[in-house]
Amino acid sequence: MRRAGVAFLLFFALGTGLVHIRALGPFDAWLMGLIRQWVSPQLDLVAGILNYVAAAETTFALAIVSALALWRLGVPAITAAAPLLFLASAPVEFILKFTVDQPVPSADLYRPTLRYLLIGVPTMQSFPSGHSIRMVFIAVTAVGAMGWISGRWAGVGLACLLVPLVALAGWTRAYQGHHWPTDVLGGWLLGAGLALLALSVLQSSGRRRRSTLSLPRRGGVPRAPRPESHTHPHRSVP
Repeated sequence: MRRAGVAFLLFFALGTGLVHIRALGPFDAWLMGLIRQWVSPQLDLVAGILNYVAAAETTFALAIVSALALWRLGVPAITAAAPLLFLASAPVEFILKFTVDQPVPSADLYRPTLRYLLIGVPTMQSFPSGHSIRMVFIAVTAVGAMGWISGRWAGVGLACLLVPLVALAGWTRAYQGHHWPTDVLGGWLLGAGLALLALSVLQSSGRRRRSTLSLPRRGGVPRAPRPESHTHPHRSVP
């Protein structure tokens, strides 16, 4: 799982380079045109709600609740804080939004939805999408934790619910004209990479805990089996 997380981060680094040299500009323009073909008041409402679901404040609250739940389940406090690893994406996101040459979509692509009353930081560049980072991080960590706690099929069931939600949330970022499609894809790669690293921390902690619980007592040195007494059927033992 750790290797998969590193692989996602490497793909994110590669994508960042391609975005910076504007190699994916034609792809962005083509995909944005497709997205803008379907607009409606109902989609505006959905997009506005998802803005709040993937907001930094909402994600931070969910991460704290998840960390506390893991701690209550017996996970060591430092390891239980793994869901808060998404905070590591914040400085990366802001640095890239001031350095990567990816201007925000033009004003004619902007589509207003619900008024956003939470914290927003205006930037001249748009790569990567912070909402996409947080949505994928929440989804991947939730699915991994569910599979770890309740079994593989429980994780698969949760993934079937969350994957469409993540895709819809990413689509709405371009629908509203806040981000280009590559901003969303970059956010997904960064969020998935960080989430897989967080899950690898939880997984390694779970293995150590199981091995500790399985150690025999008295210094961890297994005692030799006690020899059984064999008596001769025709002799009595005094």
